[in-house]
Amino acid sequence: MAVNQIPATFDGKALFNVDNALAAIAVATGLNVDEAVVRKGLEGFAASRENTPGRLNLIDGLPFKVVSDYAQNAHGMEALCRFVRELHGTGQRIVVFFTDGAKSDEEIFRITSILARGFDRFICRDANVASFMRGRKKGEIPALVATGLRHAGVAEARIRVVPDPATAVDTALRMANREDLIVILFGDQFREQIEAFARERPDQTTDEKVLIS
Repeated sequence: MAVNQIPATFDGKALFNVDNALAAIAVATGLNVDEAVVRKGLEGFAASRENTPGRLNLIDGLPFKVVSDYAQNAHGMEALCRFVRELHGTGQRIVVFFTDGAKSDEEIFRITSILARGFDRFICRDANVASFMRGRKKGEIPALVATGLRHAGVAEARIRVVPDPATAVDTALRMANREDLIVILFGDQFREQIEAFARERPDQTTDEKVLIS
């Protein structure tokens, strides 16, 4: 079957889901599952809140795209940035970024160096769940992320530190223009906020989809 027959791959743009589909096919083949059954399963499995909660879920109602994911290490960030490059149109790429406090400063800087190459504007936020702080002080994580971005050569004007998570998401939504793409890390936690934002701005209703991963 063609890759574009597998909805979860987004016409092959989500290469990690192409890998996942191949793995599923391999396991099913090893278990002697009928090919027609495997094909039907792949054709019927789309990214949704029911099937893939928090990853590549679709929401209607905004004139720009929003993608959210749980990429939390260098490998995951590379994969996410590749997907964003494939999905992106002509506007700006905006990211609302957070990482948990258990990572060392060096690992945070390694991740932000990848992030710096993949986006145009950066909003650095804090945790909205205390356990994710892992002993870090309030405001410490977004400050570290901003420092890492500066070290990677990102201009100060392209970085905004907005520690409050909900305010950070709102900042990105209000910043975006029609052709832009927003990426929100841990975005499923903000689904209701994004849906409310879409309802409050009927003038921006469009046939485009907002992707929440």
